[in-house]
Amino acid sequence: MIEYKGYIGAIDFDPDINLFHGTVINTNDVITFYGASVPELREEMQKSIEGYLEFCQEQGKIPEKPFSGEFAVQIEPEDKWTIDKVRDLVPLEFRKGYESKYEKRCEVFYKSVADGQNLIRERDWILDVKFTKELCGFWLKDNSRSKIRRIFGTKITFSPPRFFARITERDAEELSHQYGCKMKSYYPRLQKAFYAIPQDLRELLPV
Repeated sequence: MIEYKGYIGAIDFDPDINLFHGTVINTNDVITFYGASVPELREEMQKSIEGYLEFCQEQGKIPEKPFSGEFAVQIEPEDKWTIDKVRDLVPLEFRKGYESKYEKRCEVFYKSVADGQNLIRERDWILDVKFTKELCGFWLKDNSRSKIRRIFGTKITFSPPRFFARITERDAEELSHQYGCKMKSYYPRLQKAFYAIPQDLRELLPV
């Protein structure tokens, strides 16, 4: 991996064009580059990022900042997930922040994460869980270099916490009409729909 201005590029070899292919992996926006050697990859990555930053400035758009402060956890639970089990899983630095700033929201937050873990296990989905200062997200593994990584999760900064999913606004509206999954808000730049957390998370399975 190589780094420039906090952006991290992961490298794969593309045999079809006999070049190395790089993808910035710690931002939601798609930034790619190619090169035949490490020096060329570094140069092309810098050009791609600088071009991205210039484009954002021209469009009046705030550039997507590199992800930071995340802690990834690989887990294979044997028992049902509970609030206490999730609480023990959260890195101490984040848990202290949750419980000092959002004390009254923690139980709902932890329960939503536990329900998400149990649902993932029931459905045999292959996802990683990551905590940040503001949320817990479930991510596709990076083996496929998918452009969309964070699939869904729970954000504690809302009062009460809200479930979110990475879907288009059109899909969110159709799901609302078809299944009654009423979204609370939508963030076009992030392509995220936010929902009230139901007592049974399975109610949001269509999402």
